Amino acid sequence: MGEADVIPDTPSTELPETAQSTSQNLRITSSMDLPSWIPNHLGVAPLSDMACPDADVLALDTWGTEDEFSAQIGPARTAIMNARDQLNINAARTLAQLYLYFGFGAEALDALRLDPSVLEANGYLANVASILEFGAVNGNNMIGSYTDCKSDIALWAMLSFRQLPQGIMIDTNAVLRALNKLPKNLRSIIAPQLSERFLQYGDQEAAAASMRSIE
Repeated sequence: MGEADVIPDTPSTELPETAQSTSQNLRITSSMDLPSWIPNHLGVAPLSDMACPDADVLALDTWGTEDEFSAQIGPARTAIMNARDQLNINAARTLAQLYLYFGFGAEALDALRLDPSVLEANGYLANVASILEFGAVNGNNMIGSYTDCKSDIALWAMLSFRQLPQGIMIDTNAVLRALNKLPKNLRSIIAPQLSERFLQYGDQEAAAASMRSIE
């Protein structure tokens, strides 16, 4: 759905050995496998949508650069309107992605709300913006089903719940890899929240690894 959105030089850090998980995660393949922690009132994506999305769908680390925020946000804002003062849909999405890269959830939501079609077509981005602004997804949680995917979406799926549902399956290694790929400013926002989620999950080593990512 989403495509590629002052950061100091922050090379990616390798995960500590203690952050690796040997647990075997399960995928839901039929309605018989649907766990009890996905009730309809949570607004989680339906079973038919639960195959893992493309690996780059929430690759936030690719949505910005190490250039100054003002140097990137100015052109991105200018691009959202064309010469006829009409909204450029793709540019609005790119602007939202850039705000997410820098950790601005409310501003990303504003960019997505410039047109109903932008918001409707970019529900994953809206979910991430909600996490950054409110600490969890409020309303329709489109990513909560993907906590055991092996891509970056697992990180945001885990964070989409303020309180992790009982029996949830999480790909811990995928979550920690995604955390370590984030730009430093965004990682400093996310790591404490993620550590708290891992404590809910009962994984103290992963909780500690989350905090080490910003030390």
